[in-house]
Amino acid sequence: MEQELSKKVDMSRFPVCEAFVSLECEELVTIELYKGTFISIPDSTESVKTYEIRDLLEVHALTPAIRGDADIEPSREDFLRDDFEFYEMLCKLSGNSVLYRT
Repeated sequence: MEQELSKKVDMSRFPVCEAFVSLECEELVTIELYKGTFISIPDSTESVKTYEIRDLLEVHALTPAIRGDADIEPSREDFLRDDFEFYEMLCKLSGNSVLYRT
């Protein structure tokens, strides 16, 4: 699979292989020797736990903004952007650089 993908993106196999290993460390893919690389599908328990953590992070990220402690003043448009940009804004508002980087 690495060879096929590396040809499609016009890149050597090494960085593609490294990317798959990185994704496997994050449990996003499973690499099976001599079989290939497969997308990991979380079970319902893992999905529920992931959303529970997301809820906690969202509340944590919004707390400084609600208290008025945020370093930046978001506009209404900031919150109407796509999903990724919305959560990026929440993390910026938290003032927590670790949360923002993750």
